[in-house]
Amino acid sequence: MECKYKLTDCLIGHSSEVTSLSITPDPQLNTSSINYFVSGSKDGTVIIWKSTMLENNIPNTTLYRVLKGHSDVVQKVAITNDQKFVISGSWDCNVCIWDIQSGECIKTIKHQSQVIDISYQRADVDYISSIQSNGMVMIWKLFSKIEEPTFHKSFHNDNNINNNNNGNRLNCCLLGYHPTLCTAGSDNKIFNCLNEFNEELKSVKYNKPKNLKRKIPQFFKHKGGKINCITFSPDYSILASGCSDGELYLYSFNEPHFDHLMHFKTDNQINNITFNPLKYWCTAANDNNIIIWDLESKDVIVNIIIDDLGYDINNENKNEIISKYKENWRDLEYHKTQLNLKKDQGILDKPFIRSLSICWLNGDIFYVACDDGTIREYTLKQ
Repeated sequence: MECKYKLTDCLIGHSSEVTSLSITPDPQLNTSSINYFVSGSKDGTVIIWKSTMLENNIPNTTLYRVLKGHSDVVQKVAITNDQKFVISGSWDCNVCIWDIQSGECIKTIKHQSQVIDISYQRADVDYISSIQSNGMVMIWKLFSKIEEPTFHKSFHNDNNINNNNNGNRLNCCLLGYHPTLCTAGSDNKIFNCLNEFNEELKSVKYNKPKNLKRKIPQFFKHKGGKINCITFSPDYSILASGCSDGELYLYSFNEPHFDHLMHFKTDNQINNITFNPLKYWCTAANDNNIIIWDLESKDVIVNIIIDDLGYDINNENKNEIISKYKENWRDLEYHKTQLNLKKDQGILDKPFIRSLSICWLNGDIFYVACDDGTIREYTLKQ
């Protein structure tokens, strides 16, 4: 079953590559509700976007606030479940906590090196985790006045993952509901898990299983494909990993152990994966396209190639979006430069706009962060 899609908006606000998106999906979004989502960028800013639903079930999304305070790339953003606070991690070695209504930075957590990833989870209290470029993973209570982290650990010390000659590094961290901490990177050891923050850290490698309360599986060993991203399904029953070799793996995350569920192959590195909040769908953003799978049938139901604004816009609002795009975007020469580069390299048939992050507003509408500084809004129709 294929779904039809259309590009319903193109959001402009960043002046450089949009690195990350975060949202608290609202399945019941209607004309009386307001939803916020956030974006981070290589331009060092965080933008809060405000969405309200119009009568035709198309959201009206506007720029609400621009948050300035980081002095380097904003690598990852998150928004709290109550939509009151934003968390941002940056290469300037800081994690900042922002108040959405005031736009003020209410807390700065200083790190020793660049912040590679952050994750947020609401358990008994609000927790955030962060990964530094030196391999240190830390867990913090979001509103604690204590400066020291609740938990900190340098993973993969046996390989010195973030500082060895092979260029291995820890790429991503993920907090689960229990709460559980998962990490992944480029050394093909996939995950380390912390079942509860007050328990001893437990980890396992492929061929060295241990007697864990929650067993870590012997994952398929990728041939050189580092793990770029990991995520949970909305009910935390599935854990998915996306790799630089285009592989996507889904595992059951139920007690007492992980079970392999399914595997998909794409034609380029996976930058981000996410699940539809209402449907049994999984979405991947890679360097070539956006792919949505129906996990029941295991079929591809949507395949979007982001090329230029004339390629994937439906005829209904094509002129309006192109006009808005040209009026607001700061560097229209970027496309020409990239196009000429593709011509010189003889790969003009491939898109020159990469999708880096995806978030779902509801079951039918999602946003895509692109490396041309825009955020594309897509609406699906079955």
